[in-house]
This record gives sequence, structure tokens and C-alpha cells, in this order.
Amino acid sequence: MAAPPLVMTSLPTMTSPAAEADPNPLITLFRQCVVRITDEDGRFRGSGFLVAPGQVLSCGHVVHRAKGLRVHWQKQAADVAEVAAAPPLESVTDPHSYPLPDLAVLGLSSDAQAWGHPCAALAGQQPVLGGAANGLYLAGYTVEHSREPSLTGATTEFESLVTEDGHAFFKLKRGLVLPGFSGSPLLDRQAGLVTGIVESTRSRQAALGGFAVPATEFVIAFPRVAGANQAFHARDGRWAAAAEAESVRSAERDGARSRLAALRPPLVALPPDDEDVSAATVLRPRHAVVGYVGREQLLADIAAWCEREAGGSA
Repeated sequence: MAAPPLVMTSLPTMTSPAAEADPNPLITLFRQCVVRITDEDGRFRGSGFLVAPGQVLSCGHVVHRAKGLRVHWQKQAADVAEVAAAPPLESVTDPHSYPLPDLAVLGLSSDAQAWGHPCAALAGQQPVLGGAANGLYLAGYTVEHSREPSLTGATTEFESLVTEDGHAFFKLKRGLVLPGFSGSPLLDRQAGLVTGIVESTRSRQAALGGFAVPATEFVIAFPRVAGANQAFHARDGRWAAAAEAESVRSAERDGARSRLAALRPPLVALPPDDEDVSAATVLRPRHAVVGYVGREQLLADIAAWCEREAGGSA
């Protein structure tokens, strides 16, 4: 007896919620704000991030005594037209002990005007002490795996606020802060905002964390650029949308929020010219949209009705 023919059937394609949408939309946008900085010889100097249209925030020691600076964003590059630093670059003799706040704003050439790049949104307060270990995330360029700088990241934790010579900085614990991370943005994942700028490491060989300059120090040093940052986010909703989506994804993973089931239609039409439809069926809420009546108005109507009845019977 001949064997029955084989019938090939295809299995349904299974997709996870993570495959339907980016599981970390804010992290993705955050990383898109990061740039790498090189000098006239093409040498990698460090990291930075886009803080306003055509302007990059980094550390002063990253660009100290460097000529022919260029900023590389994704597959594009632009020359640095001007540099403003706090304290000024010419006032510092030793970049290895650059005084606080150790910040620099790089103004890019007109080539960057067509990029349409995002900008990081800045926090106005320090991180919460005792938060989750993955509460802070930094992204920057390093030569950790190859000779060419690669965009990577690290998680760290806020340990202490320190004040030195009238300037504040964050002491971070955990996380391997590598060479090249100087100038990287530090994202407070709970707040959904960039809370600081990575300034230095506590160890190049062990995950001991590092130090970061608070975003508030940048606002004090460069108020005009900080204003441009706020104006950008007032008209560009990409960061706010990504932060909201990140919150939703996180809640879904934690089981605090489930995906909405398909909603029933708000209005169910009655069969036309159906004489068998009872009055009770017609009055069901599903067959009409009923306006909301506030409690105050309802109580006032009841009180007026009671007074009118009482007056009529007198």
C-alpha cells in the first residue's frame, strides 16, 4: 500500500511584544544624541552629546589644546566652529586636573543644520539616593573592543553629592567607566532625563564607577544654551514621546500594566423598523451615547423638584 501523501502545513508566526516595538525607546533615542569627537589628526578625543540644535556638550579636558576638532554623529561629521568652556580653555595648564565644572560647548558648522538630530532633555535635580542599580545609564564611545571607537554604554549608581571649590559633582559607584566616556551623558532612567555629564573614572580596570558633573552645573555655566535646550523640547516632542513609551514598556514587563483588549464598539445599532424591540432594550446604554451629568447638577435638580412638590401641595 502506498504511503499517503505528505501535507505540508505552516506554523503560525509567533511575535513577542518586544518584537512589535522597541523595548527601550528612550534608551534608543538617548543613544542617538551621543557623538564622538576627533582632532585634526583624526585622533579620538572623547564623547559628547547634542544638547541644542548644532551644539554639543562635552568636557573641557576632552577638547583642551586640540585643533581641527570634528564631531561625528552616526555617519555624518561637521567641523567645530567655536568652543566655549568653563573654566576657559586658555586658563587651564594641565588638562589631567581640569578644574570643575570641566564643561565645554562645541558650536558646529552649518553642515549640521540639515541633520535634524534629536537633543537630550536635561534634569533639574540630582538622582535619588538608594535607587535601583540600573537607575543610571551612560552612553559614549570607547575603544574597548577594537581600535576604532564604538558606541557602547554602562550602568552605574548614584552614591553621593560632593562639593569642591563651590562646584558640585556626583560620585558614582559600580559600572566600568572607561576611557572615552568623558563627556558622555548620564541618563536617570527613573526621571527619564539626563542628570549629568560623565567626567572621570574611579578605576580603568574595575567596575568602581566614576564622577559626573550635574546638569544643573551646565545650566549655571551656559544659561543661553540651556535655554535653547528647553526651547527645542518645547517644539520637538520626540523625547517626551520616547519617555512615555519607555514607561509603558517598563510597566508591561513588570506586570503593572497589561495591553488593552479590543474594545467593543461604543454604539450598537438597533435593527431598523423592528417593532418587537421592547422599550427596555431601547434604553440600554449600548444603544446610545448618553451625556455625563455631574453630581452637583443632579442634586440641584432633585432639590428643586422636592421644593416644587412641597410648594404645590401647600
